[in-house]
Amino acid sequence: GYGAPVAEFAAGANGTATAAYTVSKADLDAAHMSFALTADKPCEVLLDVRSSNGYEVYDGQGRVMLDGGANGATPYSLPAGTTRHAMAIDGPSRVTIRAADAYGSVSMSGLSTQPMPGLLYLEIDGMQLDRIDLSTMPGLYELSLGANALTSLDVSPCLWLRTLSCNMNQLTELDLTENTGLKYLYCEYNRIRRLAFAPEAKLFELLLIDRSRSIAYHALRVLVLRERDD
Repeated sequence: GYGAPVAEFAAGANGTATAAYTVSKADLDAAHMSFALTADKPCEVLLDVRSSNGYEVYDGQGRVMLDGGANGATPYSLPAGTTRHAMAIDGPSRVTIRAADAYGSVSMSGLSTQPMPGLLYLEIDGMQLDRIDLSTMPGLYELSLGANALTSLDVSPCLWLRTLSCNMNQLTELDLTENTGLKYLYCEYNRIRRLAFAPEAKLFELLLIDRSRSIAYHALRVLVLRERDD
């Protein structure tokens, strides 16, 4: 894997919408990330991909919808209904996928990934995502999964993780004992009853807000939440 994150991405052209060519089924099946997006009505999705060696985004038929050099940030229109998408990413990279309209206007399902050791930053916010397998993303440095529908989250494969944002889900616990370098944790507005940290973890910032519970620290290794009496 790439290990520690790169300082910056190489300069390059912004992503552009295109349908000039179609990739083979083998290339489509080998894409690093594939998923379905469902919208009740036409809306916009923000796709921000930055990769040192470029990227391509395909539809379900393998037609190239977006491609770009090192940097690309493109809101694109999503029709009503369900559409398949796939993404090929080359080199150290970061990916953001979130609704450009109000959260809840589009949902993501069927997320499948191939090994992406060079993926350093992933943000999937406001997409009603209910599960994610991070075992193919061991190089993640920052992970943001806010405003989704997650009931569990296993970040143990992400040994380089420094920042985790998983606010506004349905999580009841987080085991962070493998994430010894974690510095920033934002997990407010969940149903968390227990957080477990590595003994050597030294958080710079922890944000946990739940109006119905109080917080008790135990040597910053295990954080237990108790129901309030009042």
